[in-house]
Amino acid sequence: MSTTTEQPILHSQSYQERTYQDLDSVYSALQPSLQKLELLRQERLKVKKSHIPVGIGFIVFGTAFMIFSPYAKQLGISAIFIGLLLIFRTNDAAYQADYKEIVITTLTSLIDPQLKYSHKDGIPQSYFDNSKLIKARITRYRSEDLISGKFEGIDVAFSEVHAIHETRTKGTPVKMFGGVMFVADFHKHTTAQTYLFKNNGSFLSKEIDLRAPKGTKRVHIEDNSFSKLFEVFTTNHVEANYILTPAVMKRLVGLQHRIHKDIKIAFKDGCLIMLIPRASFLEPKFSKNATCEVQVQILLEEIMTFLTIVKEINLENRIWSKA
Repeated sequence: MSTTTEQPILHSQSYQERTYQDLDSVYSALQPSLQKLELLRQERLKVKKSHIPVGIGFIVFGTAFMIFSPYAKQLGISAIFIGLLLIFRTNDAAYQADYKEIVITTLTSLIDPQLKYSHKDGIPQSYFDNSKLIKARITRYRSEDLISGKFEGIDVAFSEVHAIHETRTKGTPVKMFGGVMFVADFHKHTTAQTYLFKNNGSFLSKEIDLRAPKGTKRVHIEDNSFSKLFEVFTTNHVEANYILTPAVMKRLVGLQHRIHKDIKIAFKDGCLIMLIPRASFLEPKFSKNATCEVQVQILLEEIMTFLTIVKEINLENRIWSKA
């Protein structure tokens, strides 16, 4: 099965109005691979079912130990734990990895041949830390499902990210971010760093300053629809106004309304950086038939949710450079 094509099947001119009329072509191209994946899923389901009676046996054995032999309580607990693990543990990680490598690799290539997908790769922690969108020190970091390359002539990269902060006193780990980190080149280098955070509706300077990266100050924006959604902090208010043109602000408002999440945004080092909370990203369900067309469509829509940002912010037309 070929995973490349000379021209994108999904043409950019109709992204926002698309009903994914080309999905049939995508689905047909994937059919041979999807059928093989379904056979693999069925084999793993059989293995899972074969573990159930064994797991029940461990639970019965462990319960008996705890009742009739109090001195072997720890052994009984261990046996029950093993039994539950055998019953409820699914071997879906390997299946999901195979599914992603085949299906998502094909989808990204069909959207645009210049896009690449890697299940194991992600945006490095150094990029996440350097964004300064999360002030806490990140002690545990995981990133995977990287999509990167050129889209509409713009360099883009986005992946799933999970960032956790642990105190030095070994307190309860705090998840500082879980979702997708999106990075795009906007071809306009500025020395300033400008950050956008959700407007919490508070006028308490302490609360606002807790989110402000070091060296930045809050900027008042005259656009009411924009300022209702975002608080702006920058190292240079002149350059911030240069970046946040009326056209850019209008598009960011539209993006916020579409995604309905607490988006954090940074304009720095010539890049647009976004942290978009999300419970999961590009996760096929082990419980669904691998040939399920709806699942393929859901994954396609997830990818387009982020690629559409390029057109939604109108990065390819460089509207940010118009004062």
